[in-house]
Amino acid sequence: MNTFDDLGKPFLAECPDLMSLQSNVLADDAAIQTISEIEKIGVEQYSDFVLTRLVQRTTPLDARIYRNKLALFSTHQSKKVAQVKIQLNDAKNNCALFSRLYIASQSRDGNLDDFFMHENQAYPPALCSSGSMRHGKKSDLISCLEQRQ
Repeated sequence: MNTFDDLGKPFLAECPDLMSLQSNVLADDAAIQTISEIEKIGVEQYSDFVLTRLVQRTTPLDARIYRNKLALFSTHQSKKVAQVKIQLNDAKNNCALFSRLYIASQSRDGNLDDFFMHENQAYPPALCSSGSMRHGKKSDLISCLEQRQ
């Protein structure tokens, strides 16, 4: 009730924007269009269900009903992060990790050869990038194999 009191009377307002009262997030155009057409979509799916399963009997009654993937407030479009930013973030994380480990090894009179001998990341950088597996093509290996011959 406090939210409605703060925002005024939302049902009397003539505003094309749609906002979540819980999070105060404005919906994008796809969510607004989905919500305005959601009843029509439901009625069409219901009439199709009744027609194909009960009237015409062309589809079995226990056939799968597929989920609608409608754009709503909970649907966030992920932003593509530039590869350069990912690499810069990884380099900063590695720098911070190495500095902490180096300081710890110096305070314990550690050996630098032993320091760099062990793995220091959860995933080897040769196989993973930011925790996700690197993908490649078999044809990429041809140039490496040709150089060795």
